[in-house]
Amino acid sequence: MKGFQLGLLSMLATLAGGVMLVGCNPQSPLLTSLFVPLPPSTAVQKAPRHPPPPKEQPIIIVQEDVIKPPDVDWSAIYQALPRDKKGVVDWMRALDEKTITPKPGIAADAVDAKIKDGDIEFFNSATPGKTATFRHATHTQWLSCKNCHSAVFKKSDENLQFTHDDMDAGKYCGACHGKVVVVPGGCYGCHVKKKA
Repeated sequence: MKGFQLGLLSMLATLAGGVMLVGCNPQSPLLTSLFVPLPPSTAVQKAPRHPPPPKEQPIIIVQEDVIKPPDVDWSAIYQALPRDKKGVVDWMRALDEKTITPKPGIAADAVDAKIKDGDIEFFNSATPGKTATFRHATHTQWLSCKNCHSAVFKKSDENLQFTHDDMDAGKYCGACHGKVVVVPGGCYGCHVKKKA
């Protein structure tokens, strides 16, 4: 039995050797029948494992033609404003004479507020001869009631007393006057009963 196995093995080896010899010839019909022909080779292209994120498109803002306002000589306008005895701009006179006409607000639909009339006299018991007169009409031509009430003044402060030191500290009238607003006429703007 061993001889049979050896003979079979040698036959198989011979057959395999013959197939190899015949198969290695490119013209051999055995090759084309046993193996599927490969496609023509091309360059290997390696794709990235994770594709890069897509590039963000730039934001393009299209601006319509800007209409430039006419040039204004602000210095000349300022020089033309009415002045008090000390040469300080008298803003109330400028308002009364319509030299300036402020808008009621920046919104297109802003409307003028109602002008409230009525004077309030403030006094301090420490200096009884120095009463100060607050004119609602003067202030409400420029500001709405909410500018002062109730952050600066309560609606009804009948016995409110304050001093120039309070105002210098930014309280009461000092919230605006002395910082962004000059009192026309100096002392006489508020102390109207003061003798000249």
